[in-house]
Amino acid sequence: MNSAVNEGNEKMKTTPTPTQNDSQVSLEEEKVRLQAEEEAKVGKLEEEKSQMKSEDEEKLRLEEEARSNAETEKNTKLDEEDQFKTETEENTRMAEEEEKVKLEEEAQLKA
Repeated sequence: MNSAVNEGNEKMKTTPTPTQNDSQVSLEEEKVRLQAEEEAKVGKLEEEKSQMKSEDEEKLRLEEEARSNAETEKNTKLDEEDQFKTETEENTRMAEEEEKVKLEEEAQLKA
């Protein structure tokens, strides 16, 4: 019977009993785990925020590029219209000049 008591005593020595220290360690581990989870959530939110900012910046860049292209196209069209108007006026002036010269030549021939 003495050996059974000794065996029981050995088991008690090797099997730790929960102590206040063990509970404190468990609380600390839980605190660390929760803090890590919170940091992961914050990191994910910051990443999403950064992604949204990048998308917004890209959207603004594309809108500005579209505005710039529209302005360039408008200016090109106005330049073409001005050039056409200038050429038309010049052609009209030259045609009038040729007509004037022709009339003067006819007048000289008749005279």
